[in-house]
Amino acid sequence: MAFSLEDYFRTALEGKLFVKMPEREDEYLTPATRLLEKRREMAEIEHALRAQKEEFQMKMESLQQRREELERKEEELKDSIFKFDKFLRFQEISEMVNRFNTLLATQAKLVKRESDSQETMEQERAQLHQYTEEMQNAILQLNNKLAGLKIKLEKAQSTTLQLEAKWAHILNTAVKKILLLGQIKMATFNIFQILTKQMRQQPDIPLNDPLGQLDQIHDCLIDLSAILTELEKNYPTANHPYKVEPVPAALLSKTDGCPRP
Repeated sequence: MAFSLEDYFRTALEGKLFVKMPEREDEYLTPATRLLEKRREMAEIEHALRAQKEEFQMKMESLQQRREELERKEEELKDSIFKFDKFLRFQEISEMVNRFNTLLATQAKLVKRESDSQETMEQERAQLHQYTEEMQNAILQLNNKLAGLKIKLEKAQSTTLQLEAKWAHILNTAVKKILLLGQIKMATFNIFQILTKQMRQQPDIPLNDPLGQLDQIHDCLIDLSAILTELEKNYPTANHPYKVEPVPAALLSKTDGCPRP
């Protein structure tokens, strides 16, 4: 036959079976998108292979019909030879020989055509078998890749769940710390207000400055500690009666940052 089955299959499958993805685009695809892409490629391959099988089946049926037609014509030729047998007896011997040679040549052509068709059919069958094996190997490789992508997807999902759990823990911890910080600020502000009221003076520290408030409270505690130390020096212990003595002026000068008793 004039057409080449190998060239036909190669042309038909060139744009379907070997789809080349951009070299750097795959780096930005997620595992799920890669899995969907591989599935789409497998579907295209199976569709193309099924179409080629159907087309080859149609060609096989056409060749079978041609073969049957040749056999029918051969039978008709035999019938014609038989019918004209009597007529040929009354013709010249040379004409009969020529007619016979013509029939033999026609028969030889028919036999050769049938042989060529059979040979072409065998070649196409062998090519179909080869392409079928190649497609099966390609599908097997794609199945292996698909299995690998599924494993990667499961790992990615597991990692995502772990990260989400860690993120939730971080958020909970942050909320607790923010709540604790708010409580500390509120307690600091309350203590600072008590001190300012006892001091009976307008504070020079902003209300939204907890660090400054803590410094003021710290200074006051230091002053109170110093007062207690001086009192322990000037007053007797519990085993002796207390002496009523005025607080030294030097001691009172240390309580500038704290309300005096």
